[in-house]
Amino acid sequence: MAHKVKSLVASERVQLQWQRRVSAEYGSAAIASQLLHWLIQLGVSPDLLYQCQEVVREELMHTDLSREVYLAAGGGDQAIFIHPQQLVIPHAEGEELIYRALEFTADFFCCGETVAAPLFRAMVEGTTIDIAKKSLMRIVKDEEGHGEFGWELLEELLSISTSDQRNRLKERVSGFVSRIVSTNQMNETIRDDETIWGLLSGKVYADITATTASEVLVPNFKSLLK
Repeated sequence: MAHKVKSLVASERVQLQWQRRVSAEYGSAAIASQLLHWLIQLGVSPDLLYQCQEVVREELMHTDLSREVYLAAGGGDQAIFIHPQQLVIPHAEGEELIYRALEFTADFFCCGETVAAPLFRAMVEGTTIDIAKKSLMRIVKDEEGHGEFGWELLEELLSISTSDQRNRLKERVSGFVSRIVSTNQMNETIRDDETIWGLLSGKVYADITATTASEVLVPNFKSLLK
């Protein structure tokens, strides 16, 4: 992990936000690596395997970048706890491998990473702390690629799945979209001294998520699952 840098003194909420991001990015690397294993077993195209491998590398880099910001904000240099459930892809016992990959790709990459990109872009706009801005700019660049990877992967997985599997996924995607919208419906008000560290208000989170869901997620799923 990154070394400790001189503290710029930020609020506890800023420290907590970046601490959570360390855990989230590390967890993303872990589950992306599990997906890569599944994709190798499923025999997807080499290009997608290499892209997934790159996602793992970038998520690990995001972990270090977030750790640096956390430390700069005054966070402690002790190990950050990551819950074991963040490190594995949840799935029902006995579920076919192809369907596990379909569902996870649609939920985590197509929904989660697609929404993450505009959220991180908004964070960059209000950030003036140099270390936070540089980290967010790198993260948003990668997140855009992760979303694109998700849609490309979903298309290939659908092409090798059965009609039953495609229909099952079709029944689930509206729930994925609804969940990510409701998850980001926060009412939190952020102070100016927190905005400069990359924090967003609940209203901004909600507006960006809702807009991305209606203008990108829903049309893309409709096109792929028609």
